[in-house]
Formats: sequence, structure tokens, C-alpha cells
Amino acid sequence: MAYAAKPEAPGPNDLDTSQFYIYIAQQPFGGLYLEVRQILPSPNGTTLVTEARVKDGWYLILPAGGFGPFGDMQDATFLGEGILGFKAIYKGEWTSMLVTSAGMGVGCLIKERGKAVGIANYSNGNVQILLQ
Repeated sequence: MAYAAKPEAPGPNDLDTSQFYIYIAQQPFGGLYLEVRQILPSPNGTTLVTEARVKDGWYLILPAGGFGPFGDMQDATFLGEGILGFKAIYKGEWTSMLVTSAGMGVGCLIKERGKAVGIANYSNGNVQILLQ
């Protein structure tokens, strides 16, 4: 189970009690965050993503690292275990983004009845559409 909370004072890990941390199995995993909007597990539970805000903006936090800062973000959604789509204020405009094993880029999830069923992205002058 993963959740976000401010630690109790005084805590055994000497954590800042004014900030949020992500906890997994009741152990602090990530932090210091001013705000945590969403913690989303992948469909099979092999990974998770967090939308969290720090002083310079919003970040998409994954176990191996993060992407940001963004002016704001919303709608993080997994397509399978390896593709993540979200919307973010990037360079002053709302932009649909994808995170894949190749990194982060502009693209979007294709949804049917609210469920992600594919992706569309722009690469090397071409629009690519991949359906699951």
C-alpha cells in the first residue's frame, strides 16, 4: 500500500513534519513535497506514479526518477505497465505528454470509454498510432 502523509513528530527517521512524504509499506519512500495530488499504481502493481508539487512546480515522480517541473499537471493514466500519459502545463501551455521506456515526449493516450487503449505521438515528422 502506498500513501502520502506528513510524519508524526518526533519521528524515528527525523523527518520534516511540515512536508508530505510518500510511504510504501509504512516506510518513507519519497519526499519532501508541498502537495501530493495522486498516487497511481500501474495495472499489475509493478510500479506507481505520483503527482507531487515542490517549490518550483509539479513533478511526475516514478521510482527511478521524475519529470518536471510543470506549471500544473493532471490525468496521469497508465497504458499497460510501461506507458504513462498525462497533461501538463509545459512552456506555458497545456500539453499532452507520454512517458515510455524511451523517455518523455509530446503525445497522448487514446481512450475508449475512459480506458486507455492506445497512444498517438509525433516522432521524426510522422504521427504514430499504436493500439493495444
